[in-house]
Amino acid sequence: MTFIAFVDPSDAGMAKCWRDTETKETGWNAPLAELAARTVAAPKRPVCLVLAGEGAITRSMRLPMRRQRDLDRAAGLALDDALAAPIEDRLLAIGPDTDGSRQVVALPQADIEAALEAAQAAGFDPDIISVDHALLPAMEVDQAAVFDFGGRYAVRTAEGGFTAERGFAEVLLTLQPDMQRFAVDPVQLTAEGVPNFRTGAFVKRKPLPDLRPYLLAASIAVVAGVVFLAGALTEGLRYAGAADKLQAEAEANYSRAYPGQ
Repeated sequence: MTFIAFVDPSDAGMAKCWRDTETKETGWNAPLAELAARTVAAPKRPVCLVLAGEGAITRSMRLPMRRQRDLDRAAGLALDDALAAPIEDRLLAIGPDTDGSRQVVALPQADIEAALEAAQAAGFDPDIISVDHALLPAMEVDQAAVFDFGGRYAVRTAEGGFTAERGFAEVLLTLQPDMQRFAVDPVQLTAEGVPNFRTGAFVKRKPLPDLRPYLLAASIAVVAGVVFLAGALTEGLRYAGAADKLQAEAEANYSRAYPGQ
């Protein structure tokens, strides 16, 4: 179960929409700081920060590679071939293999940095970072899933996805008159298997364990060891002195009993 917050593109500290997949709650226009309190109350539940997808390039690709390095290289080359110009300082996020295809999203690194910084300043520390149209349900050929944010459409098709102002998105959709359109309800939004930018330089750091109890126990053990060694040394010196005294007395008695020997 995941807590999902869609960042408002006009205000990175606000969530345009949010959804709690465990409690089935959904809301609109809430500060991220307010939503952070909900996530802190359930620390084991994954948290997903969803960025506005206007600046993203999303494609569905068949990538048979297994190693992440090979996947990144092949996806990057494929996107460069599809675009008039490459995205500067882009980062790639690649979803899992689903029926032979993977969802690939390219996004400028600056967009991720700005959104993550604003979220963390509000106390909202995500496990997943993705874009809005990537959370829409997968579609068959000639089908489009459309989520209306109020003035903005997030659209996902079998070939990929995009996000745009409603008027521009309508024009793009009408260019394919045979495209069957499905309005997405917030309850259909899911972060399961979405491309995740929380990797590499943006990987979430695990908090360090509280070592104070262990350090206290270790310091007590060290002190006890020092005391023991000091006592053992003192006892050893005392016994060594007594042995030397007894040996001197024995030698004196022998000399008196056997002069000159």
